Amino acid sequence: MIRRVPPFWPLQAATVCVFAFFAYPVMLTLMKSFEHTLYGLLILISIGFSLVIGLRYYYHWIRERITSFVVIIFIAIPISCLIGSIWFVIFLSFIRGLDLTLIRLDLKSTLMLGCPILSFAVFTWSASYLGTKYWADLQVEKEHTLAATELATHVQLDMLRYQLNPHFLFNILNSIRAMILEDVDQARMMIAELSQYLRFSLTQSGDSEVKLGEEIKTVQAYLTLEKIRFEDDLDVKVNIDETAKNIPIISYLFHPLVENAVKYGMQTSPMPLKILIIATVENGTIRINVQNSGKWVESSIEKPDSITGTGVGLENIRTRLQQKYPEKHRFNTFEKDGWVHAVIEIDK
Repeated sequence: MIRRVPPFWPLQAATVCVFAFFAYPVMLTLMKSFEHTLYGLLILISIGFSLVIGLRYYYHWIRERITSFVVIIFIAIPISCLIGSIWFVIFLSFIRGLDLTLIRLDLKSTLMLGCPILSFAVFTWSASYLGTKYWADLQVEKEHTLAATELATHVQLDMLRYQLNPHFLFNILNSIRAMILEDVDQARMMIAELSQYLRFSLTQSGDSEVKLGEEIKTVQAYLTLEKIRFEDDLDVKVNIDETAKNIPIISYLFHPLVENAVKYGMQTSPMPLKILIIATVENGTIRINVQNSGKWVESSIEKPDSITGTGVGLENIRTRLQQKYPEKHRFNTFEKDGWVHAVIEIDK
């Protein structure tokens, strides 16, 4: 929400009080008695209040045409001198119409004292008013920039998600196509599982968070589909700490890791392909480790093939982690002792 500065009229009332506080000693110098001082101060404030109200609209007109705060302040200097002088002349006219003898000093000395003081008062008001408006404009611009950045981030996250979902569908539909030639009933079962999976995906946005336990269910739905296809050639184990199940993470965060484990594990691992998904929580950090037997496969965006792939899924994971958890995540992939590891750590 855009932060607004306090309303104009309360600020104006506060300004009048401050002006009256500083103007009172000056009025004591000019006027002959305490009663005359209060009377003159009331007239002075009334005239000044009316003038700056009109000046406010003039500054509004200027601000619509000139954006530089420095230029407007320079314009305000001669305007303040003019308004301050007009202010004091009008004040003297009122006093003269009543009784000029109320003023102790002669006319020349009175003008030399009053005009500079009121001109300075008008400039002080002008600088405060314009400065407040300039600060308000900066806040509005800042809020709009933040809103635009947030919207762009949200759109980017959604676009990343839309890249991930077709990647998943491509793999599954290929599996179903292959199963149709072997077992129609199993293919029908895979389609039913896929429908359940897609129903869940429609409720999630690119940057939404779900509990890890729910995310694991969608991963297991995917692995169920692949298990139907590969049967005994695929061995899956899931080990999730109970405390980890209720921790929220980005939806579809590690799906590409599981998909890669199946796709490239089938090409590099002795059968059966073993996949192990481990999630733990320690010292406020959730650690998700997707492991598969086999070898690490290098990506090549320029010349992807059946072995290398494009690396788009891993790059999307890095981008989504950086967008959602800047400076609070780590993502590493490595091969050790015949196992490929993809590890995501998020500080909660």
